[in-house]
Amino acid sequence: EAVELAEKNSDTDLILMDIKMPEMDGYEACSKIKEILKNVPIIGLTAYSKEDEFKKMNKHGMASFITKPIDKYLFLSELEKYLK
Repeated sequence: EAVELAEKNSDTDLILMDIKMPEMDGYEACSKIKEILKNVPIIGLTAYSKEDEFKKMNKHGMASFITKPIDKYLFLSELEKYLK
């Protein structure tokens, strides 16, 4: 669904991407979206806070990440980086 939305909305400014999804994980979705929207920042959302997880996110094109549960101040800070 996220990939289809990216194809239909070329004016997207930012994407929040959950890593664990039922049909296609966030890594695969991110890679496919980056083929369509090369310059849109994608922020990964994950419950995992291991270093290798963050490296994997970066490898698949995510600009940054936020761990769950989401800290509202960190979340707003991340959004501000990309939506100025």
